[in-house]
Amino acid sequence: MTDIIIGIDAGGTKTAGVAAALDEVLLDALAPGARTVSLTAEGANPNDLGARAAGETVARLALELCEDWSEEFGGEARLAALFCAAAGATSCREEFIGETARRVREIYPAALVDADSDAAGLLSLGLGAGGDGCALISGTGSSCFTRIGGKIGRIGGWGYLLDGLGSGYDLGRDAISEALRFHDGRGGSIAIREAVLEKTGGRLPEEMIYDFYKLGKPFIASFASCVFEAEKAGDAAARAILDRNMAYLAELVETAARSFDSSFRTVLGGGIITKNPTALNRLAALVPPACELYIPEHPAEYGALWEARGMLK
Repeated sequence: MTDIIIGIDAGGTKTAGVAAALDEVLLDALAPGARTVSLTAEGANPNDLGARAAGETVARLALELCEDWSEEFGGEARLAALFCAAAGATSCREEFIGETARRVREIYPAALVDADSDAAGLLSLGLGAGGDGCALISGTGSSCFTRIGGKIGRIGGWGYLLDGLGSGYDLGRDAISEALRFHDGRGGSIAIREAVLEKTGGRLPEEMIYDFYKLGKPFIASFASCVFEAEKAGDAAARAILDRNMAYLAELVETAARSFDSSFRTVLGGGIITKNPTALNRLAALVPPACELYIPEHPAEYGALWEARGMLK
């Protein structure tokens, strides 16, 4: 019997998890040769799915990780602790944790289960356990968090209904909007429309309105790539979209900077700013000089793994 711990990062589009043997995970690193397995599942943002459905998704992924770890390394795995860093978790934290724990404890009654915002793991990943600094996330959604003296504060990122800009959803929506404006004859960008048509396989965006509304944020966010493609071709509309969205993210960091007396690190998460050099370079030119932008070496679920390890100190 081997005790394992699991870290899960749950976003709007994808949920990613990693499992490792308890005695091979330090508070901020893996021991040399550590045995790990990783899996992904669909998005599990409680604000999108509801706390119960999101908790079920996380629990299912955790149980699959336990099974895969046992198959990969032999012997029986016993889940000791699970930590989930989830976008939207703070709005329904107790219900989300409760549903996740209920499902997990049907198999592992003694397992510890906890969850927090998607910033929790990211902060530990880039700042170490308890370190002060900032986390900026731009994935399907966008948000900014500070951690000072162990206390996490939030800036922006209140969801697409109440806040806006800086996310894959915002970029994707703007791309689709430009394509529809071109169709209407209201201007719009032909370069972005061509990129949208390439992504849809030739389906006209004006004929996909039902799909956009039915499939929602993750589907719309997938069209963010159209902005980057058009920008590479020199399209002015795409450049304006990127500038507007990166300026919003920089505003979040500028606000966070007021909480620090000196230089501080901002840990970056989400594919928009960690996988697109164009977006990263624009952001870097706008943030305060005291801010060090940092892309972690490991994916965000490893930060959640450190959090799970900390639950067993």
